[in-house]
Amino acid sequence: MESLHERCVTVTSSGGQEKHLSALDASRIEKVEFVEFKPPPLDVSNRGAMDAWMERTNYIIDDFRWLLKLPYDRYSFL
Repeated sequence: MESLHERCVTVTSSGGQEKHLSALDASRIEKVEFVEFKPPPLDVSNRGAMDAWMERTNYIIDDFRWLLKLPYDRYSFL
């Protein structure tokens, strides 16, 4: 089995022309900035801090869902 560095993918341009690219070609990268995880607040009774943390975790969940929906031949740097 060939390594990922040796593997190629076939890409069809909008004009219908096929190109063979390295599987790790820079054009295969999806550029995105993910929300950084932070631990929950120490004082879980602080409603405002907990709400802010929950909102942050919801964005992280959205990031993971987006990442899981990427086609198998696309990738992103985390």
